[in-house]
Amino acid sequence: MSAPLVTVILATYNQQPYVEKALKSILDQTYTNIEIIVCDNGSTDGTKNVISETISSHGDIIYLNFSENKSITSRHNHCIGLAKGQFVSILFGDDYYDSYKIEKQVTAFAELDSSWGVVYGPTKIKNQLTNHSEVMPGLKEDGYVLNKLLKNWHIGGMMNCVVPLTRIECYQKYLNYEDIFTEGEGVFLRIAIDYKFFYLSEPLSVMTEHENNYGKSVISNIRNHDLVLARLASMDTLPIKTQDFIKVHRSMGLFNAAWHCLRTNFNVRTARELLISAIKIHPFALLHLKVIFGIILMLLPGLLLDKVNKIINRIFRITPFSINN
Repeated sequence: MSAPLVTVILATYNQQPYVEKALKSILDQTYTNIEIIVCDNGSTDGTKNVISETISSHGDIIYLNFSENKSITSRHNHCIGLAKGQFVSILFGDDYYDSYKIEKQVTAFAELDSSWGVVYGPTKIKNQLTNHSEVMPGLKEDGYVLNKLLKNWHIGGMMNCVVPLTRIECYQKYLNYEDIFTEGEGVFLRIAIDYKFFYLSEPLSVMTEHENNYGKSVISNIRNHDLVLARLASMDTLPIKTQDFIKVHRSMGLFNAAWHCLRTNFNVRTARELLISAIKIHPFALLHLKVIFGIILMLLPGLLLDKVNKIINRIFRITPFSINN
């Protein structure tokens, strides 16, 4: 049996210091039957030049050199429409792969039937400033994992989108919502409705933490994710138990974003909006002590909130990063 074609999509935007390493990690894969699509979403730094120089001796690479920045979801769908591989792996310009990533995931798929749509695993996180690395195991489950993803997402059980190798039919069935700027890992919740997921315990992808991605627009991202979840909840074919998990998941995500507002920007108005939405979706959230404490913080005057946050930072030795709306 011939080795299946794998399409690797490299998505970039203003990632000049990192994109060469990302691209070379694809070129250095031990698995050789790979189609590479590089999609630059209108970079204005030197990313485009780095890409052109790196791929100059690789004429078979598809380079989508866009002049303007549009939604990540529309770029994703465009690349999926071009992909010829049986499987798809997506990488972002500031992350990179272990050289055995594709080979090990294709080998796993060889033992699985067509009901299995995704092979995934843990992620290695590397801090660019300190050079410190740690492994985030994420969800560690096999089979139909939708409810487990929803239940564990906010407590370390999510699945980072640069990790999986996915059957292309999964992405073709569940294209990204193009009216949402970025869907991120949300698309895997829809894929998990119909397909089984297989977990490999070895970290095969590295996500880079650097000064330009701390926080990564927490508020807009959680609102995008909540919209994805609202549409997921509108699917009347989902069982009641799954619908309940969606409500709790949405509520927890909105509350976490409100908590970040209170602990970083001191943006009380946005925190209030998010917290009210969280409680409306799942009123039982009021039974959680952290929610009650969040309401108390929200009611404090600005100067007092600043002092309380500094005390929390000293006690727990935590300094929250600033966030963007």
